[in-house]
Amino acid sequence: MTSDHPALSGLDAVDWSSLEHAYGPATDVPEVLRTLVGDDGEQAEDALYELYSNVWHQGSVYPATVEAVPFLVEIAAARAAGPRTADVLRLLGSMAESTDPRGIEDRDAVRAAVAAGTDALVPLLDDPEEKTRAAVLYPLMCVAAQTAADFADGIIADPSSGVLLRVTSALAWVHAGRAADERVLAAALAPIPEESVEVFDAFVAELAAGEGPQAAIGLVTRALAEAARPGRYLFTVRRLINEYGSAADVLAEPMTRLLDHPGLERHVVSLLELMGPSAATSVARDRLVELTRVEDEPFLADEALACLARWQDPIVPSLLARALTDRPQTLDAVAELVLPFDADLLAAIRSRLIDICDGNGTADALAENPFTALQDRNEPRRLAEILASWTAHAEPAVPELIRLLTKRPVPAARALVAIGPPSPEIVAALRQVVNEPGEDDVVYARVEVARAIRTLTGDAAPLLDAAQFGLTYSSKSPDDRGTAASAAVELPEHADLLVPLLLDVLEAIPLPTPSLPAHQARLQLGRTLWQLTGDPEYAIDVLRGTFELVGESLTGWTITRAVELAAEIGPAAHELVPSLEAALQDPIAQPAAERALAVIREDMKAN
Repeated sequence: MTSDHPALSGLDAVDWSSLEHAYGPATDVPEVLRTLVGDDGEQAEDALYELYSNVWHQGSVYPATVEAVPFLVEIAAARAAGPRTADVLRLLGSMAESTDPRGIEDRDAVRAAVAAGTDALVPLLDDPEEKTRAAVLYPLMCVAAQTAADFADGIIADPSSGVLLRVTSALAWVHAGRAADERVLAAALAPIPEESVEVFDAFVAELAAGEGPQAAIGLVTRALAEAARPGRYLFTVRRLINEYGSAADVLAEPMTRLLDHPGLERHVVSLLELMGPSAATSVARDRLVELTRVEDEPFLADEALACLARWQDPIVPSLLARALTDRPQTLDAVAELVLPFDADLLAAIRSRLIDICDGNGTADALAENPFTALQDRNEPRRLAEILASWTAHAEPAVPELIRLLTKRPVPAARALVAIGPPSPEIVAALRQVVNEPGEDDVVYARVEVARAIRTLTGDAAPLLDAAQFGLTYSSKSPDDRGTAASAAVELPEHADLLVPLLLDVLEAIPLPTPSLPAHQARLQLGRTLWQLTGDPEYAIDVLRGTFELVGESLTGWTITRAVELAAEIGPAAHELVPSLEAALQDPIAQPAAERALAVIREDMKAN
């Protein structure tokens, strides 16, 4: 057996089995570190990936991270990882800047461990490899910002330094809180290689934090104007648009110019769409209209029309009518709007519905469009939604919607209700499909078609049948139970029939359960029982179980629904106040919890 590399001295003296990382006990860490400094380059690369996954996982650090840091420092200082030395340094930087310690008593322990290795890392600032000199700045920025900036000072204005090192040095300079003068901005604007894109983005983020968003937006505008390959800055453009409302007004014009840059059109269109109507200059609008007519690039044409739709351009209906089968993204965009009535689009929709009902698929031109799979399911719904928004103007499409009932009963039924008034043909067609809707979501489909019958005729019998069916359906799906309960709440005159079924279903969904759909179904069942019986105890009992989820990951929206139900119940839910106070710690549920507490406390005072 060969001895370990000197950088791993003391590795086996650590009780790794007592330490946790992202996937449990850290017993695998010693072997991963040995592989990282081994002779097999491919395995060493895999080992690096493992470390990015277990001791640093999506920004989180763990007790095992604290113990791994000194070995990683020694590996980097000794260049024991060979060509992966820069990657090890970047990993140390990521660990040092983590703000999510898991299971670590001292929240600053990882950063302190990296700081303790500073003296060993500083000599790498003179490493012959540029990427290593650049990479060592990452951990130094986090634990010794002024040291990193002092080193950067000699690099920033040196044109003989490599681009990666200059851009990283500019980042280190502003990270230390130093002013970004022209020499610093020039270094940041050096023609960046692909691997430096994230460094430039980090520089822009630091610039915005230190000198304000306008400085950052101005720098990016300048980069777009000066760069031979402006596409590399589009990620940063997107982030600025998302974070700062003022970015769209400044960046709309340079983005419009890039519509003529070969290969960037799709990316630029998506950014213009994100900017919204503030980017809708006449030049941009005319160019987008041209792109909607590019027949050999249906994805680009679709994206351009979707952008115009979100800008609410009045030309959209006529353009959509010309190429309806090639526009899945546009159909998704117009779902959020009310399109003005257009006779040509109505005719196109009718023709397309006939194709769908006859079993004809999407256009061959969309074979490479990643939205095509979704279109098969979404397209009939989107077309029906357009017709529903036109109400009586869409009456000529009733025959096609009646045919669509057998394939997509829910959107077809909703559109028929919206168009009205009910003809004997419409009512007969709805009654024919209500018990055999032919969809995968059979309970949901039966309920929705039954609702349509009740709306059009006042006959509640099909809705009662659908609710009873959903509460006894053999699938036992929580979604089915919740859907049936939502129908039952509309039938208070039949509470004597429905309440026993609801109680049986509630009892059949046991607690505790990790299933969020099960909790959501229980919430709907509890709400329905309370509304049908007037007794809030059913709902309160459900809420007790749901509030046990507070503090667990990915439960925010379920907790929010529970909080909203507690607010509806009012003072009778006073025993849940401690749970509502705990829900204040959930960033998603917090606003609803504040409102619920205010309602319950105010009602308690009034009573």
